[in-house]
Amino acid sequence: MLNIIGKKTIFEFSKYQLVTLANFITRTSIIYIFSDYLLLPYNYVFWYSLLYIVLQGYFLHKNFVFRKETSSFFKYLFINLLFGLFDFISSSYLFRYLDFYSAAFIFSSVLTTVVRFYAYKNWIFRSKIG
Repeated sequence: MLNIIGKKTIFEFSKYQLVTLANFITRTSIIYIFSDYLLLPYNYVFWYSLLYIVLQGYFLHKNFVFRKETSSFFKYLFINLLFGLFDFISSSYLFRYLDFYSAAFIFSSVLTTVVRFYAYKNWIFRSKIG
């Protein structure tokens, strides 16, 4: 199994998980504090927290996980807006059953973590061939 996936991919995925955990804790805390505790509208908190996490995540993924000097911030922004839309729709739906926006966000984010890694690795931070 290790030979099929590759040691480099496993190492990158491990570092990706650390960055994802940092982003996840930051964003879930922001959503909890502003939407669940201060009762600000989830629609605004969700999108503002996404913009903050995109900036934080791009810096960490580029410099810590994939270590690329060149990459496309706009591709990164696009893919995160796409996943953000999925997270927003699914977490808004799950909120009906969970009563906390932060809990609904946790469940929706778990669904996209592996897909997001491969999008970053193969589309945004990929090595140029040739």
